[in-house]
Amino acid sequence: MSQLAHNIENWIKDAKEGEKFPLAKLISLIENKHSLRNRKIIFRELETSSSSKCLTLGFTGTPGAGKSSLIGELCNVFLEKFPDKRMAVVAIDPSSSISGGSILGDRTRLNIPARENRIYFRSQASQLEMGGVNPYTYHVIRLLRFFFDFIIIETVGIGQNEIEVSKLVDHSFLILQPLAGDNSQFMKSGI
Repeated sequence: MSQLAHNIENWIKDAKEGEKFPLAKLISLIENKHSLRNRKIIFRELETSSSSKCLTLGFTGTPGAGKSSLIGELCNVFLEKFPDKRMAVVAIDPSSSISGGSILGDRTRLNIPARENRIYFRSQASQLEMGGVNPYTYHVIRLLRFFFDFIIIETVGIGQNEIEVSKLVDHSFLILQPLAGDNSQFMKSGI
């Protein structure tokens, strides 16, 4: 067994026990642009595990519509109503077409208690991908299903044809500001 495979085995074991750092290491391996080999090792190791009966929800909408604020409120309700369950939130923030960088600011709007172990939060840069998600979001969600009961994905602020999140989740929700368009806008949109 290679050192990487041994590390992955240990990280999976620790992540199943609720440890966040090993889970972050696994996700970073998946998000690496040369990750095909890593994904094969990780998912081969997880084949013997059954993924939990996980509910995935996607939240998309225009920039500034309140997606992060709504998700923050849902997280607090989750903590109150489901004391024995775990949740992951994956928030995708836009990347700059000039620098390629991303301000991963969605987490600042979530008012989750510090050191809360039942909620795991992961930011992803969009990497200039169309569709509102990151190129590796599918693989990250596939991994998280093995460890969590609920997963929420928040897309970047989107326009009328970015619907990729609906292909990754059980249920998707469009968040809009009041008076943000008329019936014609909704009829011609791809959402």
